[in-house]
Amino acid sequence: ALPISRSRPRSSLEITDDYVPLGATNFHLNIISNLAVGDQIVIERPVTQAWIDAIGMSKYWNPNGGLSFERTITAINSNQISIDIPLCSPIERQWTTGHVYRFSDEGRIIQSAVENLRIRSDFNDFAIGWNDDRALNIDNAKNCWIQNVIVDHFYNGINTGPGSKWITVQDCSYVNNAVPPSRAGAAAFGGSGQLCLWQRCCCSNSTDYHVAVTQSADAGPNVFLNFNSVGKGYDCGPHQHWATGVLFDNVTVASSDGSDTGIKFQNRGNYGGGHGYACGYSVMYNCDSIGIINEVPTVNHHYN
Repeated sequence: ALPISRSRPRSSLEITDDYVPLGATNFHLNIISNLAVGDQIVIERPVTQAWIDAIGMSKYWNPNGGLSFERTITAINSNQISIDIPLCSPIERQWTTGHVYRFSDEGRIIQSAVENLRIRSDFNDFAIGWNDDRALNIDNAKNCWIQNVIVDHFYNGINTGPGSKWITVQDCSYVNNAVPPSRAGAAAFGGSGQLCLWQRCCCSNSTDYHVAVTQSADAGPNVFLNFNSVGKGYDCGPHQHWATGVLFDNVTVASSDGSDTGIKFQNRGNYGGGHGYACGYSVMYNCDSIGIINEVPTVNHHYN
């Protein structure tokens, strides 16, 4: 499949609203003439130096493209467009200018699956052979799924890449993991992408790992539902660089050694070379975890 490019073209349009609220399904643009109902678009909320400074991330982050929400135009009224799925972040002209451009994802793999599989590794030369590899990775795909898969004795488990959309991962297990020497804790489940559902997955007999993670600038929404994890030396939660629209629902994170593990929405600071705030506009609901952290940015200036 051809890779999906979400790089902003020179012909991108500007959002003219001073404030597009969280959950918005419509907003105004400077030009409408080249758009039509049914067009696939990317709505981009760039990360600017002003916003980085406002939330205290100047030690860790640099300006970049930020969040890129894939949506479909459902209506056009004068210079206002409506979209099919609410935005998981506000777009505040005080800090950034939002952009819109059309795109096509015809290169994505569709309607494909991995099912009823046990992936077992007996490989012991971790540092040379595994590096940061995943047992199973799905990317550049939409409307695909993974179910009834057991990852046994691997480093990282099941992952979705940044080109993933409408992916379901369910009824999967991550067991007996191993961490290569001089490596950070593994990720059992997670990755990048948007509009993905992870449900009824579990971890056991594992150490030094992250139960479920997101990666840089995952636009969301993404859902982790009905997870059950037991082990030691691990945590659970968004991982780096401001993912949005993450829901952890009915997630149990239980430590087998009494350590303070926890579901964490936090500023990870210089972990990983500068992860900073892992997420915003995200929710823990009906979860059971010792050591829950829900940390919001320290605001240096007026921040709406």
